[in-house]
Amino acid sequence: MWLVMLLLFPTLQATIIVRHAVVSDYEQLIDLDCRVTYEFFRPLFSTYYSHYAFGQNPDYYLAKELASDRATFMDYILQKDARYRLWIAYDTDKNNIGGFLLCHKQAEQPGEIDLFLVDQAYRRQGLGRALFQAAVKDFSSVTHWIVEPFAHGNDATIRFYESLGFVNDGFVHDTNIGSYGVSRNQLYIHMALRTDFLKD
Repeated sequence: MWLVMLLLFPTLQATIIVRHAVVSDYEQLIDLDCRVTYEFFRPLFSTYYSHYAFGQNPDYYLAKELASDRATFMDYILQKDARYRLWIAYDTDKNNIGGFLLCHKQAEQPGEIDLFLVDQAYRRQGLGRALFQAAVKDFSSVTHWIVEPFAHGNDATIRFYESLGFVNDGFVHDTNIGSYGVSRNQLYIHMALRTDFLKD
């Protein structure tokens, strides 16, 4: 059984518990992922990436991405390997998942944020920061973190990562073709954070 780390903090008329996801969270995770994905990425793709196939037919590509997420969520929930974590911010008043953070680490490599979503109703209340702080504390041996968000039309997300201390290093150097059929260095920026100085 996993060691569960709890962080309690007040938010708007609710108590949020930040903990590892368990099997009983799976359906809510899928629902939140689907809602936020279509709410955020559909307009992002059709507005800023309309010159690519995934911008012209975002629903097709988002459905593929969501199918991949479903498998990944269950893998991370059942994962006994402490290098893979799925954190949730759970609203105990409303029995809702307000947000989640999927991340992993590899030996001698930075911690990497794979997927980070917060429900619209819970934004600007500290959930994202609390989720990331839980991951940093959990991966105590990690001294560097990276994340690679979409470059265009994604200002709020980039500002959020910058508020956590991440530095925008510009476009990724990876020229491999990603899941959207486009070279990764045309879509994503590389952001990095050192956390060793945060630790006493």
